[in-house]
Amino acid sequence: MEWIETNGVVLRYELSGVGRIPLLLMHELGGSLEFWDPVLPAFQPAFRVLRYDLRGCGMSENAMFPGAKLARYWRCAALVQDPV
Repeated sequence: MEWIETNGVVLRYELSGVGRIPLLLMHELGGSLEFWDPVLPAFQPAFRVLRYDLRGCGMSENAMFPGAKLARYWRCAALVQDPV
């Protein structure tokens, strides 16, 4: 597992797979990236898979922010993808 600081929060992520097509996997609220473990092997041959713990979930940092809205999680997803 890797760690990245983005938007003032440390997030845990994993990049795997040998395919050329990028695939972002986001788990359910309150879960972790391990949610995808059962199906991950099916994606890895065809995709470059990025999965990460949402802000405040799994092993990612739980920095307080007002109004935990889905749009904020999408912004975090975009920020994780940029440096990776």
